[in-house]
Amino acid sequence: MILDFDNDFRINPGTLATCSTTKANNAGDIAGVWAACGPGAPTGSNAYLSTQVAPTGFGCTANPCVSGQATGFPAINACTLVFNGPNNAQNQRTITLYARAMSESQCLSNPATNHNGTTNVVLSGKLTASPQAGFGRRLTVTDIEQSPLPLIDFYAYVKRGSYFQARCPAGTSPWRLRVRWIFSGTGQADDTGASSRACS
Repeated sequence: MILDFDNDFRINPGTLATCSTTKANNAGDIAGVWAACGPGAPTGSNAYLSTQVAPTGFGCTANPCVSGQATGFPAINACTLVFNGPNNAQNQRTITLYARAMSESQCLSNPATNHNGTTNVVLSGKLTASPQAGFGRRLTVTDIEQSPLPLIDFYAYVKRGSYFQARCPAGTSPWRLRVRWIFSGTGQADDTGASSRACS
């Protein structure tokens, strides 16, 4: 999955703490990752980038998944948390995406004491410059079709201090977002999409 962000957006991690995919996965449930990488972590270790835990339709237990369903298998809800990730081997900034499968209502429990769910999916997204004209940054997340849960829909909230910034451009240029889904199966064309909204 590739997301290109308008060049009027800026990502500014500053000196925020980081949380690796290994640390997030080893933390176990939401309460564990909250204590290891989030607001419950020791001073200087809070890498949390969200305003809240995001309920999300995540995957299914068999392929093919079509409109949130696979034959005989329902879509699986999960709860998503987003963390500032460490630089990778190429010295590129990353974002750690943590999801835990459970019912949507269970996502609303206090994250500091939320031990619901049984399965984690932890992904790493790398942040690079976008090669697309008019876009500034690119987020690339790989292995989204892999087990234990292939990704169908993904929702997350990102807001912490000045981590994500936007400016209103001169004139009437809108803010734009471009997405490209690359499938691992043979004979499957890439899906693309784009959205925009007026600066506000």
